[in-house]
Amino acid sequence: MSSVVDSTQRGKQIFWVTIGVILSSIGQYYFLLPDNILAGGASGLSMVLNEFIPLPYSVILFVLNVVLLILGYVFVGRNFGGLTLYATLLGSALIGVFDFLLPMSAPITSDIMLNMVFGTLLMAVGIGWVFNANASTGGTDILAVMIKKYLGYSLSQGVMMVEAVIIAATFGTFGMRKGLYALLSILLFVICMNKVVAGGEGRFEITIMSSKTEAINRYVIDEINRSTTLYHAEGGYQRKPRLVLMSIVDGRQLIKIKQFVHNVDPNAFFYVSSITDISGLGFTFNIHPMSNIEETEDNMMEFEEAKKLEKAENVKPYGVYRERMKQRAESTTPKTTARAQQTDTVALEKAKDEVVPEHTKDEKE
Repeated sequence: MSSVVDSTQRGKQIFWVTIGVILSSIGQYYFLLPDNILAGGASGLSMVLNEFIPLPYSVILFVLNVVLLILGYVFVGRNFGGLTLYATLLGSALIGVFDFLLPMSAPITSDIMLNMVFGTLLMAVGIGWVFNANASTGGTDILAVMIKKYLGYSLSQGVMMVEAVIIAATFGTFGMRKGLYALLSILLFVICMNKVVAGGEGRFEITIMSSKTEAINRYVIDEINRSTTLYHAEGGYQRKPRLVLMSIVDGRQLIKIKQFVHNVDPNAFFYVSSITDISGLGFTFNIHPMSNIEETEDNMMEFEEAKKLEKAENVKPYGVYRERMKQRAESTTPKTTARAQQTDTVALEKAKDEVVPEHTKDEKE
């Protein structure tokens, strides 16, 4: 039964990714490209390169996406799902199909502002649907991930750096007027896409009750890079104590968390509320959940040893390094109450159980 549900869910994801990429490609090729209006990302960079490389735009976009995917695989790792690979290659292929079967030699209207607005809206809605299907279109997002990994900036800062370089190249290549249109297009794209992804709202509060609370907690902190709050609660019917997790995230993060919760605990109960106003750590200024841990040479050596151990012993996610870092952080931050200390001990033991190698579990059974 679960395999049927998974197949249906996968089919829906592929459907929405396909529709999203088609919309995005139409907006890009028929509305933005004829007027040399950039919407950022790999498409914008390809448009700039097309002025200097005597090849069709579709060929440059395809080669650039392939190069970026290879760079991502080499320097970031297998961090790209099948849907992302599908969306990236489909987008490049569609531009090639349009270029061959339905070529566009002139702008669709004589009003450059109208072309910019409709082209950007189509791209924003299309890519928003791709994100809602838990995928992405790859492209320069890969460069942003590399900046985050090797330079220590956040993902959003990495995206801003890449887009800033592309916009600067636009001003230098197409002049002030087209550069200003490109800047306006990117701003409109970001606003509209965030609305599509978030369903019209910017931030959400998600509250989760699950038997896998510790695993979900570590995922939100370590992978989503958001802080959490844990509540001690008691079920009204069975009167059993339980741990309730609450976090405030944006639309894209919400989609990833929901997908993860569904995978680790299909019986989990959670609800989502829209947030209209928010201020504080992580939203109006930056948050670094593990910032109290110094990245010393010893720590980095320990990290490399932990990665080798995880690979050799087939340890499940939320592995050795994170547990060691958590223990170190706890040793430098005394607990204020006995109850809090007891809670942390129980949570840590559960986390350790989750990282027991598969062969060790078989021996115990």
